[in-house]
Amino acid sequence: MARRKIIPHPNRFNFDTCIEAIIDLGFAEMFRAIDGECGRVEAMMTGRGGPQARADGGGEYVARLKKVAFGFIMANPYLAAARR
Repeated sequence: MARRKIIPHPNRFNFDTCIEAIIDLGFAEMFRAIDGECGRVEAMMTGRGGPQARADGGGEYVARLKKVAFGFIMANPYLAAARR
């Protein structure tokens, strides 16, 4: 049986749409939303749908969201001090 070719869907994981959806939340809610979204996408990238999710840019999407979350931590002096 021949392997099915994976066709990427570039708009499946839209970073800008995610940021627009959480921009008006408070700090803690925003951080929880980013963490939840990263967990959801990382779960998609395992198992049967993993190759398609990775081809659709799931890894890059999660990396960008984690970079934003890290920026929140470093911008908050109390959280940044706790990391040291």
